[in-house]
Amino acid sequence: IPELKRIIEGLITSLPQLTTVFGLCFGIYTLFGILGMQLFSGKMSQRCYDSETGIYDFESGRFCSLDSNYGRQCPDGSVCGDSGQSLNDDITNFDDILRAFLTVFQSCTLEGWVDAMYCLMDTMPSFVPGLFFVTLIWVGSLFLLNL
Repeated sequence: IPELKRIIEGLITSLPQLTTVFGLCFGIYTLFGILGMQLFSGKMSQRCYDSETGIYDFESGRFCSLDSNYGRQCPDGSVCGDSGQSLNDDITNFDDILRAFLTVFQSCTLEGWVDAMYCLMDTMPSFVPGLFFVTLIWVGSLFLLNL
């Protein structure tokens, strides 16, 4: 039992340094969340829908661009619109700060970040989400999670 006492004392003495690390992580994640909200708000729910029936295409798993100059375009007979549903049962998106923070944290754990990036590449010029996610992975995953 004396070894357990030393471990607990070591944890208690390291708490001030851990709060600094957690504060840094929280600040960086919040910064990327706000940047993601500014760049990608509403983009992760754009899907093609049949103009005759009004049914959205959820089966393909693809997203579309509202602008005809870039991104994925809908096939003939379909129109791009806001479906109101994004990835992972409407959890992974940048529509509000809590979901943006969750999306940033999920991406930093290297789980599902590729799906989110490809979704956004379908809806806007591909260099913007590519640059955002590569920077996020570099800073968030390779640096912050290794502190």
